[in-house]
Amino acid sequence: MTAPTVLLSMREPRFGEVGFWEERLDDDASIKLVIDQGKVHRDTPFARATFYQRSIASAGKDARACTKPRDAPAQNSWVVSQAIAMADWFPLDALADKLATGGTAATFEINCQARQYRNADGHVHAKRKAYFAFTLIHSDPRVGSIVDVAQDPETLVKRIDQHLASLMDYSELLCSESLRSVTADPLPILLSPTVAGVMFHEIFGHGAEEAWFGAARGTQTGPYSLSVAARYPRDCGHDDDEGVRGNAVTLVEGGALANEVRDRSTSSTNGRPSGLAQVGPHRGTPRARCTHLEVGGGSGSPEALCNAIQRGLQSDDVRLAQVVNGVAVLQLGRARRIEKGHECEPVAPFAIVVSLVSLREHIAALSAAKQSRCGFCVKFNDPLLSIIRAPATLLDNIKPLAVG
Repeated sequence: MTAPTVLLSMREPRFGEVGFWEERLDDDASIKLVIDQGKVHRDTPFARATFYQRSIASAGKDARACTKPRDAPAQNSWVVSQAIAMADWFPLDALADKLATGGTAATFEINCQARQYRNADGHVHAKRKAYFAFTLIHSDPRVGSIVDVAQDPETLVKRIDQHLASLMDYSELLCSESLRSVTADPLPILLSPTVAGVMFHEIFGHGAEEAWFGAARGTQTGPYSLSVAARYPRDCGHDDDEGVRGNAVTLVEGGALANEVRDRSTSSTNGRPSGLAQVGPHRGTPRARCTHLEVGGGSGSPEALCNAIQRGLQSDDVRLAQVVNGVAVLQLGRARRIEKGHECEPVAPFAIVVSLVSLREHIAALSAAKQSRCGFCVKFNDPLLSIIRAPATLLDNIKPLAVG
């Protein structure tokens, strides 16, 4: 599909001595669909456009100026027509029957985005993106929910079927087994690729954004086989949201901290921008964000890691994750006890705490990397799509913490 002609036509900003300026126009349209107890609700499309402009003073000056995004009616007709077309395709009736059978409600949001950009370097680009974001919510709160994103109808249907099967399996397990409280003793804990991906994102992704929380480059934080790389999203074009060529940056190599990531706001005293700057529609300044990670260094299957556990826990669901000063806290659900390599009865949700400096002591084994569920990373009040490929990870000597 041909990119639209750039609509920006404002004169070069005049905020004093300008070293760099950029401006962008964001259009997006969204449609929300809700399926609950066999009933279907479809909202009308919501569409808007915002214009953003930023100026950075020339060398020797530290003054900066920007305009806040301003709302206006959507100017790009593609975002509305594409959102309606995706909603018209949606197999609502079939999904309603399937979800009712599984005791699950669901919310879907169709989002179509178009961005037009130019800057003082003469760089101009136009981008488009569309995706389905969805949440499956089981009627039993102990089972919880699953959040995922798909960028095409075939993947959407496939992932819904997979997630429904996972929720139903755990629901059936709860019907036959009582929910057991976690022990306070340190244990091996097996994290699925999705859970491990979130952990690595919190520790290494946000760590690279925050100058490794003060840790020195070269600090050993994992086994020598561990590698972590951040890349600019492939579906967002060749250039990042500051007009810098999109790039892949090695964050961890040989288990040791490697490169931090920077944007135009943070690179003036610490080197060049990394080509990872992103910003959501209708937001402000782009920032270097490690939303898309490739984590490697293991071999074998998650099942092989499970077989090696004599007594421990396993989880494939993250309900909450955050990192503060290099210490990550993850609240885990849909967990089971493992005894002599076999999955046993379910256990109540629990939390684990892992830090950047202690991770090396806890990683016992890694499987081959697998695609984890998609999600959203929220920072600077800006939720961005996050896609991570990570290994199942066996952590040793971790104390599970009971949560209310």
